[in-house]
Amino acid sequence: MKTIYRIYPGIGIARIGNSNKFYIGPEAPSFSTKGPFKENGKIKKQAARFRVYEFEIDEFGNENIIKEVIASESVKIKLGSSS
Repeated sequence: MKTIYRIYPGIGIARIGNSNKFYIGPEAPSFSTKGPFKENGKIKKQAARFRVYEFEIDEFGNENIIKEVIASESVKIKLGSSS
């Protein structure tokens, strides 16, 4: 099995709206957010709390979430290239 790490929700997604209000979007893979997403006919902006998850990929290419990775004294999370 291969282990990979991903940021969730995906970065680079537009989360804009024309309302001054916001809602917090989904925070874990396979979960959705309940509305309301509009107020007085205006679309609320989507706020996001980004998290890092560890996945394993099996021999068939299926991804299984293992755990959320949380920064600590023994775990450092830094932004870098995916090379």
